[in-house]
Amino acid sequence: MMDAEEEAYWPAGAGQVEWLLLASEGTGLEAETLKPVTARPRLTWLGCELVRREARGRTAWTWRRTKQEMAELYALLTSQAQQRHYAVLADTLERIARQPGLHGVRTQSWALCQEACRLGYPGELPHLHYLQKVSHREHLILAG
Repeated sequence: MMDAEEEAYWPAGAGQVEWLLLASEGTGLEAETLKPVTARPRLTWLGCELVRREARGRTAWTWRRTKQEMAELYALLTSQAQQRHYAVLADTLERIARQPGLHGVRTQSWALCQEACRLGYPGELPHLHYLQKVSHREHLILAG
C-alpha cells in the first residue's frame, strides 16, 4: 500500500508493470543531490546491494547479498554442519536456493552450497534457479 505522498506510474490498461524505479524522498531531481550508483554505501534493497560487474567486455549490473548477510549465512552453515544437523542444513540450502536467481545472488548461492559440501554435508544440493533477461526490443517513451 502506498502513502498519500507516494506516486507510481502505471500505464493505462496494463495488467502488470515489469520494472521498478527506486527513488529517495525529495522535491525533484533539480533539488536533490544525486549520487553515482557506484558510490558507497551501495544502494540496498530487500537485503541485497546493487553492484557492477564485467560481463563479456562490458559493464553489467546485478544484485547480490550484502557482506553481512553472507557472513551470517556462512556462520549458520558452519554451525549446522559442525552439529551434524543435516536436515536443518538441507532446509537452509533450500531457502538459499529459493532467493532471486539474479547473477550476483546465484553466484553467492553456489558458493554457499560448495561451502556446505566442504563442511561435510552429505545431501544433494538444491537446484539454483536463474532469471533470464528479456529483451524489451522497443524503448518505452513516456508522455509527460
